[in-house]
Amino acid sequence: MRAGSVDDFASAAQQLADAGYTESAKRADSSSAFGMFRSDGYRVVLTFSDGDDGVTATYIVTAR
Repeated sequence: MRAGSVDDFASAAQQLADAGYTESAKRADSSSAFGMFRSDGYRVVLTFSDGDDGVTATYIVTAR
């Protein structure tokens, strides 16, 4: 999905935390961000990347 900027990663990560997900890894710089989050039932890998066509946010959700 499209995002306004890589900085929107912080808001997305906070929304996952507010929903009960625990952050297990996170890394961010000016052009990309990556995080892994877990709940009792799901794992979420969240990436934001700034490319030629804008910023893309990718959520990969798997059952635990």
